[in-house]
Amino acid sequence: MKLRTVARLGWYLILVMILAVPMVLGAMAPQTALADGGSGEESSLMVIATPSGAYAVEMPTVARTENAFLSAEPTGSISGHVYKADGITPIPHVGIVAWTWDNPGPAPAIFTDATGYYIITGLASGQYRVMAIGGFAPGYANELFNNSYDWNAATPVAVAAPSDTSGTNFNLDIAGSLSGNIYMADGVTPITNFIRILTPDLNPASGYPMILVVGQGSYRLTGLPTGSYRVQACASCTGLSYQDEWYNNVLEMNAATPVSVVAPGDTPGINFSLTTTTGPVLVTQALASIAGKYSTVWTFNAATQHWLLYNPGNPAYANNLAAMVRGQAYYILATENCTLTYGTLSYQLYQGWNLIGWLG
Repeated sequence: MKLRTVARLGWYLILVMILAVPMVLGAMAPQTALADGGSGEESSLMVIATPSGAYAVEMPTVARTENAFLSAEPTGSISGHVYKADGITPIPHVGIVAWTWDNPGPAPAIFTDATGYYIITGLASGQYRVMAIGGFAPGYANELFNNSYDWNAATPVAVAAPSDTSGTNFNLDIAGSLSGNIYMADGVTPITNFIRILTPDLNPASGYPMILVVGQGSYRLTGLPTGSYRVQACASCTGLSYQDEWYNNVLEMNAATPVSVVAPGDTPGINFSLTTTTGPVLVTQALASIAGKYSTVWTFNAATQHWLLYNPGNPAYANNLAAMVRGQAYYILATENCTLTYGTLSYQLYQGWNLIGWLG
């Protein structure tokens, strides 16, 4: 299956600026848009993009970019056209992102012009994953080159500076969407803080999430081809004190109810009612940030006078510790130095045994 990624403009602008600025400063050189004739006049385009989400600060007026900070090393470019599924009709205003092959972090991006043409310049020699983000042109699905929705199945696009790798074209399918509301546990009061909606690919070979930032209690996830999706409201992704939840009212991804999307329609009513995280949190969820970096968790239950164990390598029947409780002490055997994070919590763990007081 193809990777699905989406972005929304409009009133998300303020949020994007708040969330994206630190990432931009640390990991991305600004882009300067050039007029078609290459005059070098600046435009206010700034797009922050990752395979888990893409955010545009402002719409561009042209389709060509140059890196603002020039390098002494020669650079190349990637160019092509974006068409409808017929392979003929151009689609303007589609976001194009080029990631270096092994780095899914922030990357340069640009929009197609009125003829569906784009060119991303200032690229070092190497291989790139290139994505057309149809969410910028409402009604079209996101697609990786070459004709893939799957991050792992993308075809590498080679750049050999100072040459241009032309013909990196896309034929985009019509997309659908899913939408709903985020409530507190009462199922009535909307959560007006910003929460991320994650939709992992049902294809186990991909497993790559899509993220859409939402707020004001409602959301719409666009750019989705026809298919089935598991959907999660991830409050911990933005540091909120609510339990992450999969649709429909379950904590484990494997227990999620698939949501069917038929393009170009919208599947509404995918709602969530989130409890606060002052209650128990599943061990697998609490320790998700250090998955693969620990081997054993112990705690002592004072009420039963028994030790409780969780080992990720054990079959389910061999573990009697299912959830972590606020205020409880836990011994964690880390297999390497790592940082355990959950929402706004952070614990520095060292290889060997670590004793922490869980405050999640």
